Amino acid sequence: MSSSNTVRGSDAHNFSVVRNAELTARVAQDCQLNKADAKDLSAQSTLTDAEALELSSLEATVERSLKAFWEIGQALRQIRDRRLYRQDFSTFEDYCTNRWEMSRRWAYQLIEAATVYENVRHGAQILPANERQVRPLTALPSQEQPRAWAQAVSTAPNGKLTAFHVARVVEEHQKKISEE
Repeated sequence: MSSSNTVRGSDAHNFSVVRNAELTARVAQDCQLNKADAKDLSAQSTLTDAEALELSSLEATVERSLKAFWEIGQALRQIRDRRLYRQDFSTFEDYCTNRWEMSRRWAYQLIEAATVYENVRHGAQILPANERQVRPLTALPSQEQPRAWAQAVSTAPNGKLTAFHVARVVEEHQKKISEE
């Protein structure tokens, strides 16, 4: 790795530390404002036009972000498979660690999650919301993943689709597979 990469990695780390501190301060300030505003807003059940517009914008952000793990996994898979990191880094692990401060394990979990997401998204009533929900499905053969996901969705207790519940469904599928 060249010295310019070290500087870039250091700059990225410093930026990340400063950005995290700024975000932490902002969250603390928002919490204080929210506590004060909550009393005033609790009496008002309807949203103003400005609030409705803000809600719509924020919900769009949430919706886009729910797909982030899938998009990150897809991008990392392309970078890894096509060795697009090779100009500045000797290995994919070096790339992940120094460019993104991401462990090799986390990068591969995101890649595997993207693969599972692609396997289950066609015909699914509800799509996985995060990497943690699909992680247990990586233990199953790809052709079994959509069935297990559909079962997890249809049997989620109180409509709560947790990683723990998905893991239990995967265990059931693994038992069926081993009995066949």
